[in-house]
Amino acid sequence: MPLSLSQAARRAGVSKSSIWRAVRAGKLKASKTPGGRFQINEQALDDAFPRKPGLSATATVVRAGIMERLAAQEKQIADLQEQLADMKAQRDHWQRLAERLAAK
Repeated sequence: MPLSLSQAARRAGVSKSSIWRAVRAGKLKASKTPGGRFQINEQALDDAFPRKPGLSATATVVRAGIMERLAAQEKQIADLQEQLADMKAQRDHWQRLAERLAAK
């Protein structure tokens, strides 16, 4: 049965972006549906991402969920850092303007 990127990520216990990178790098074979979505064969997934001994299916699913949340939080942090840099630039601009006006 073919798997979507999300399903493959959950099954392999990695993030969706890890699956996507493996497909792009040619390490994991995938086909595209007419709608442009990837389908991954279960055997190809198992070959590219062998299951780690000792991890239950539940632990693998939990780990995949944690990895997805971590990726989302890392993106949020990057967005907030960008906003902070913009705010600092605006603050510095207004501060220079105020100093010029005060000097007159």
